[in-house]
Amino acid sequence: MPLREFPRGPTTTTVTTTLAGVPTELWDRLHVARGALLLLDYDGTLAPFQSARHRAVPPESTRSRLAALEREARTQVAIVSGRPVRELETLLAPLTLHWVGEHGWEERAPERPIVEHSLPSEVRAALEQALDETRGRSFGGRVELKRTGLVLHTRGLFPESDEALCRAAEALWRPWTERAALRLDRTNGGLELRARERDKGTALRDLVARLSPDLVVYVGDDETDEDAFRVLGENGIGIRVGDDGRTTLARGILPSATAVPDFLSRWLEAQTAGVRPSGATA
Repeated sequence: MPLREFPRGPTTTTVTTTLAGVPTELWDRLHVARGALLLLDYDGTLAPFQSARHRAVPPESTRSRLAALEREARTQVAIVSGRPVRELETLLAPLTLHWVGEHGWEERAPERPIVEHSLPSEVRAALEQALDETRGRSFGGRVELKRTGLVLHTRGLFPESDEALCRAAEALWRPWTERAALRLDRTNGGLELRARERDKGTALRDLVARLSPDLVVYVGDDETDEDAFRVLGENGIGIRVGDDGRTTLARGILPSATAVPDFLSRWLEAQTAGVRPSGATA
């Protein structure tokens, strides 16, 4: 059987350097896995950060490798993000992957309708009231109300302004975590007040229960991705994007989002050289 083709990546030396923080166990297990689940965060992982969020799109090198993985029978790819599912689909069209949006509160399997987990009415009311409290304050239109959360976007500001806005919003929103089932998280580029019952970890657990993969790998850059790393435990492998010394539960590191295409190329190589699906012939 001829080898499948996928876009050529950088030189071996470059790849070795950028993937030095990835445990060799990942490639060993992927080589023999008959079914793998690869979960990828969007902003800061697949797509470099942009001040205008609608402009945050993956480079062509990443998109082409995702398209190759979409055709790989032994890997199922899920994009896991705080963004809504429909927004992810638009940004990554025409790919038809597994989408997990709003930190696990909504989901769409390939060729299936969107499934929205019901949000308690008291949580929705609390988010709307917290939004009301921000009106008339100096957030400059940077607060977004989503179905399951309230987000302050600070990307593009000077660090001092970013921190000042986050502190102001944190003081305003922190009391709501005691009044309702809400949590408050710093993110890469802001602050988010959101429903507590679901997160990227619960979404990962649900997918693993349904798909029963041999190997589970989660790649993400944000503090919200730590929820998924925590659920992986020792059986799966978490990869943190961004080698800035932050404490993480991930077992591996990619230096930045620019290393993600190398990672995806290496994934494709490992599966191309690994076991064949059941029933395949040479």
